[in-house]
Amino acid sequence: MLVTILGIRGTVPSESSGTVGILVNGCVLFDIPPEFIQSMLKARRRWNKLREEGLLPAAFLGYPPPNLARIEHVFISHFHWDHWGGLAHYLRWLRLFHHELRQDRPLHIYIPKGSMMPFKQNVIRAWPVKDENEFLALSDADFFSRFLSIELHQSIAEIVRIHVVEPEQSFFIENGKYRISCAETGHLPQGSVAYRFEMWKEKLELERLKELGITPGPMIGRIKKSKNGMLINGKIITKEDIFTREVTSILCYSGDSPVDEKLANFYAGADLLIHDCSYLHPRDVYYLDRHADLETLVRFSCQIKGLRTLVPIHFSHRYKDEEIKKAMVSYIPTSEVQILVPKAFSFILIKKEIISVL
Repeated sequence: MLVTILGIRGTVPSESSGTVGILVNGCVLFDIPPEFIQSMLKARRRWNKLREEGLLPAAFLGYPPPNLARIEHVFISHFHWDHWGGLAHYLRWLRLFHHELRQDRPLHIYIPKGSMMPFKQNVIRAWPVKDENEFLALSDADFFSRFLSIELHQSIAEIVRIHVVEPEQSFFIENGKYRISCAETGHLPQGSVAYRFEMWKEKLELERLKELGITPGPMIGRIKKSKNGMLINGKIITKEDIFTREVTSILCYSGDSPVDEKLANFYAGADLLIHDCSYLHPRDVYYLDRHADLETLVRFSCQIKGLRTLVPIHFSHRYKDEEIKKAMVSYIPTSEVQILVPKAFSFILIKKEIISVL
C-alpha cells in the first residue's frame, strides 16, 4: 500500500503545506482540499525528482506516481471547506482534460449521510423556497449533485456517481480489492465520519483444487471471471470454492475528530492511523472545538490493539513547522506505537512488516 500525504495543515494552508488530503495507491482519495490540484502536481514533481536522482527505493517503483487522471474514488469525511473545497475545481479539470474517459469511467464520490442538511438550511436562509419541507427532503446525493452542477455551470451526472455512506457501513470497491468501513466521529452533530481502508488479497487454495479434482491452469482464470460458476466434473464450481481472501494491510483515517475511545475497536489492527491532531498541547484546545491534541492522541493510540504506526495530522495554523516537529519528536522515545512526523508530499509504503517513508 502506498500512501501519499498531500498536506498536513488544518483549516488553512501554510507556506510549506496545504490542508489535508490522503491518496492511497494512486486511485483512492480521502478528502480533497482547496489546493488539491496544486498539491498533486507538487507530489508528482517530488516523486519524479526522487526517481531521476536515483533516490526512489526499488520497493516504491512498482507504484505509479501521483496522477490526477488515475483517481477513481473520493471519500469526504465531512463538509468543512478544507476537506472538500477542491472538488469543484477537480471536476472542472476532469471536464477539460478527461471528459470522454470519465463518461465510460465516472468518478465515484462518497459523502456522509446527513452532511447536506447545513447546506440546505443555508440555501433557505439566502433564498427562501416555496416548499421548505420538500426542499429539505431532497436526498443527500440528489442535493449535492444539483449543488455541484451550479458550481460547474453544467450537469455532472455523466462523469460522476455520488454515494451516501452511513456509520457502521462496509462495502468493497475496485472489484473487491479494497474494503471501506465508516464510523461516526462526533466532530459535527451529524455528517462526519472516519474511514477504514483495507487491502484484500485473493489466495488460490491448492488443497481445495485437489479435493475438487481441478488441475491448475487456464481453467482457474475462467472460473475466476465467471459470474455463476462453471460446471466441472459434474459440479458447479465458483470462485469462492477455490479462493480465500485475506487482509494484507489496513489504513484508518479519522477526518476531523476528537479522541474518542469508542473508536478504538474501529482503528484496531491498523498498520497506519492518520488522525486529527489540531493542537500540540491540551491547554490549547478550545472547549467547543471538536479536535484532538497530541498528548491525548498519543496516549489513546497506545491503547489501540494491534496499531503499528500513528501519523498525527491537521495541525493548526498557530504552530510553525519547527514547533510541530519538536513536539512530536519528544513523544517518540516513550510511545509504545511508532510515530511518524508527517510532511507534505511525503510517501509512506506499507509492505508486510516494513513501513518505509520518503
